[in-house]
Parts: sequence; C-alpha cells; structure tokens
Amino acid sequence: MLNREVLAEKIKDFLENNISQESLYEWALAQAVREEYDELAKNDPVVKKTMQALIDINQEDVQHKPTREDLKFYRRCLEGRDVLEADGEEGRGKGEEFKRDRLLQRKEEFYFISRVYVILFASCSAFVNFYSIIYPGFIKFALAAPSRWVAFQQAFPHFLYAVFLIMPPRILAGRKLFLPSFVVLAMGTLYYWMVAVAIVEKLSLHVLLLAAIAPFSATPALLALMLLWEAKKGGKDLTK
Repeated sequence: MLNREVLAEKIKDFLENNISQESLYEWALAQAVREEYDELAKNDPVVKKTMQALIDINQEDVQHKPTREDLKFYRRCLEGRDVLEADGEEGRGKGEEFKRDRLLQRKEEFYFISRVYVILFASCSAFVNFYSIIYPGFIKFALAAPSRWVAFQQAFPHFLYAVFLIMPPRILAGRKLFLPSFVVLAMGTLYYWMVAVAIVEKLSLHVLLLAAIAPFSATPALLALMLLWEAKKGGKDLTK
C-alpha cells in the first residue's frame, strides 16, 4: 500500500543507487494509475507532488526536470523534516520561510567562500611583496634592480591594502573606519582591474582572456569591496 513511508523509502533506494532511474519511473507510473492513488493524492498534496516529480524525472519535455537534490528535498518533506508549499495555507507559509532560509544559507556560503578567496589573495600579495623586499630583483620593471628601501616603498601600499583585505568587513564597516576602508578598497579594485587590462593589452591577448586573469587580481578585489558594502548594510557576520 502506497503511503509517505513507502514513497520515502523508494526515493532512498534510488539515491543510494539501489534502483535505477528507469525502475523508479516505472514504479511511480504503476502506482499513479491505481484507483487508490487518486484518493491518496487528493488527501496528501505532498505525495501527489512527489509522485509527479518521480514521473517527471524520466521525461525530457517537462519544464523542470527534478534533480537528485530535489528528490532529497521531497524525501525530507515526506519524513516531516521539511515542508512543501502544497501543505495548505500554513504549509505554504512554512514553505516560503524554508525557501528564504535556504536562500539565506546559500548567501552566507557565498560570503564565506568570498571571504576565504579574499584572504588568500591578500596573503599571496603580501608574501610576493615581502619577497620582493628581501630580493629586490624578484619583481623589476627596470634594467637594474631597485634598492631594498625603494622596494619597500613600492611594496608598502600593497601591504597596507592587504591589511584592509584581511581585516573583518564587520570591523571595517564601523562608523569611523567605513569611509577610509571604502576608499582604500575601491582604489585597490580600480588598480587591479587596470592591471588586468594592462596585462591583456601589453601581451596583445584577446580581450576574453581578461576572464582568466581577473580571478587572480581584479575579482578578489571586487569581492572585498562587495563584502564591505554588505557588512555596512547590516548583513550577516562576514568575519569568517
């Protein structure tokens, strides 16, 4: 007899690769044509929506072909761990709340990954510039290597910028630090975008290769500016 438990178990078997997608589709189709299914689907919208997903999973002409993640979600709904919009007025409200929570979670994950990306960029930049002071000939654009003092003067703005990048956006977004932080990060973003464009021009590269260069310079700089702005707006803790 078909019920939520049986349906959840069948999805579990599929997710654990115990049955094929074709077998899952054929089973769902066989269940859907039974007379007792109509009554069950009428009284339990979650079962109805889940069964439709199991049928759609083997179709190519549907508007949204369910993914494995979708089936995991349906399984949680069947087990009462999540709520579908189909669960009536209250369920729709909970469903919307769940969607907002998922969106917020993804946003926080994006912030976290961006923060790690920015810190790695700042650390690499600081290391390269420190190395250029120890060995002034490491980065040189003239015929003769600069002295250590000149190398330090050239590297200092990059050290300062790296400090701003590593500092938590929540702190930089404070009343006294926001304006200077915004100026520094905006100038850094502009500088690294100019560097990326200059590399493309000097090496006579195709403009599309800017997309390959930017992730190592302009992109993390832009992300740092974005994190600062989000922190200023009162977003989640972006210190991670």
